[in-house]
Amino acid sequence: MSKIKILILEDNLQIADELFLILSKQGYEITWAEEYKTSLEMLKKQKPQIAICKMEIGKSTASIDFATDAYLISPKTLIIYACFYPSTASMKQKNHTSTIQYIFYPWDSLQIKNTIQFALDEIEKNKKREALLDKLSGTEYKVVDLISKQKKSKEIANILFIAEKTVRNHRYNIIKKLQLPNDNNSLLKWALAHLRD
Repeated sequence: MSKIKILILEDNLQIADELFLILSKQGYEITWAEEYKTSLEMLKKQKPQIAICKMEIGKSTASIDFATDAYLISPKTLIIYACFYPSTASMKQKNHTSTIQYIFYPWDSLQIKNTIQFALDEIEKNKKREALLDKLSGTEYKVVDLISKQKKSKEIANILFIAEKTVRNHRYNIIKKLQLPNDNNSLLKWALAHLRD
């Protein structure tokens, strides 16, 4: 496996240096940006698996904007917010972004390591899910996506302009390809767990 790339967006050199020291000891490839625009350029070029960005509670939405833009540029990059003070308002504000976790200052190396490991575990889960979805045909993917939106077979048939029996055949084939138990709810449960936003 190639080296894990982590981008740190932090305008405070002391904090950035502290994060850099903790993470570089773990063997990760670390880059640092102190400006929003620079961080987006680095994101485009390097495609890091993880980005840690500062969230200043009550001061600015730069970290929310970064996470939103990061999703458009590199949707697989997981965002970790570095915060000084957690607040419910800021937690709600980030709901539309692809944030995986928070680290709260003052942090220690164990907290950082655990948070990064959690993100890496999430990356592995996503890879396995994508590998499974790659087994599906285009129509099968559309069927399972509509199932994740809790559409019934008849609704799916109408949306895709196919017969309801064809939808049932697709469901059967999807269950086999995803190696799910052959019961009524296994595909729905899988779709809700893996495809629902």
